[in-house]
Amino acid sequence: MSKMNPKSIAMTAEHRKILQNNTVTIVKNLMFSEEFVSVLMRDGILTPEEKERIEAEKTRSDKSRYLIMDTLPRRSDAAYPAFIEALVESRQDSLAEEIDSTLASKFIEDRDKNDEKIQLQRPVKVSEASVDFVWKPYHLDESKTWYCKLFESNIKDLGIELCKMTPDRKKNIEEMMDKKKVYRIIRHNDGFFGRAVIISNQFYTNMNPRPGSDIDCENLVKLFDQLNFRTVVHKELMGKEIKKFLEEERNNEEHLQYSLFVLCILAHGNNNKVYGIDGNDENGSDGAIDISDITSWFSGVQCPGLAGKPKLFFIQACQGGKVMLSVSPKQRNSDRPSSTAVASGDVRNAVTVHPDGNPDYTDSLPLNIPEAADLLIAYSTAPGYISWRHPEYGSWFIRCLIYVILNNAYEEHVFDMLTEVSRIISHFKLKEGNIYAVQVPQVVSTLTKKVFFMS
Repeated sequence: MSKMNPKSIAMTAEHRKILQNNTVTIVKNLMFSEEFVSVLMRDGILTPEEKERIEAEKTRSDKSRYLIMDTLPRRSDAAYPAFIEALVESRQDSLAEEIDSTLASKFIEDRDKNDEKIQLQRPVKVSEASVDFVWKPYHLDESKTWYCKLFESNIKDLGIELCKMTPDRKKNIEEMMDKKKVYRIIRHNDGFFGRAVIISNQFYTNMNPRPGSDIDCENLVKLFDQLNFRTVVHKELMGKEIKKFLEEERNNEEHLQYSLFVLCILAHGNNNKVYGIDGNDENGSDGAIDISDITSWFSGVQCPGLAGKPKLFFIQACQGGKVMLSVSPKQRNSDRPSSTAVASGDVRNAVTVHPDGNPDYTDSLPLNIPEAADLLIAYSTAPGYISWRHPEYGSWFIRCLIYVILNNAYEEHVFDMLTEVSRIISHFKLKEGNIYAVQVPQVVSTLTKKVFFMS
């Protein structure tokens, strides 16, 4: 779309009415990513001053209201399609389709064609070919239908509401805080308890795309909004951009006022690393970042604003190329299919399930634990193994994490909730012939107290 004078032709009454009728939906679901804002600025809909004005709003809802009620209706009619295009370009397809399905479909088709063109233009190494399974779920306990629903659905479609904090429970947690058994989590004057940062990489220059990452990102934003976190989203970052952004983040003065910090990374990974969108290039790309480096940047030494405060890291990424297999306790070793053989492509006819990494690595992964206290790192999978993700529903780990937090946020502390996440994921299996692929997260912690979310 070409840049137009925002004051040239007034927005039509029809388009203003569509925005007005969808105000509640937009305010509830709109994500202000850099990609979304950049499209509006590129098309002349937002000026740098207006961008600063919107960013000055304290909550995501306030930002959305200002954009929809005070900014877009005063622009030319070009602002309406630019808004829908910005939603599509920032991978907020469901919201765009709910507002204007016809216009959204056009922009989605154009974007997908461009994505396919980019994919066809880049070389794909054989070692990066996806190791996929025919989507045949198998459940340990099929009588529990909610397992099936969670396994075969987007978490947002299950209609699960955040549990309520009872006065007695709140008093009990506060008493434990006074006894120094629980980290002190208090609400700041702006209404937030902490900062939640999400880095989501879906499209890579030299690795396979990660369909479903946008679903994970969208659902995480909604979760942290409900938990009263100031949420920041960055998408499609190169390795050096991730490092630069996290350098800026650790120096953010807001850490002084908030009680805890959460970082979610949704990316390709391998051998205790995550990849920027420039991936692991044979020509020496700097796309890989050590997870141990990331966590150390937020230690009390390097980030004084977070000293003594809990820092939670959720890593949705492969940590190797092996496929974790389900085995009966009575099964002999000689009866087991080789996990490395599965990872190299012995399971055929794949259609829907994708690993989050480059399946070259098959050795066990030593974990590097930062010396600083107050860290918790939740890996979506165990060392050396693939992490599974559905292109329409999102990853197993993020889906289960959100489900457990929504149901238990004010009843259980974080470490116990992650144990429940592992238990639920253990009921997820993919079946192909006599092979059952499974997944188990791994949690590494130097926390010295319990962490409870507060309301």
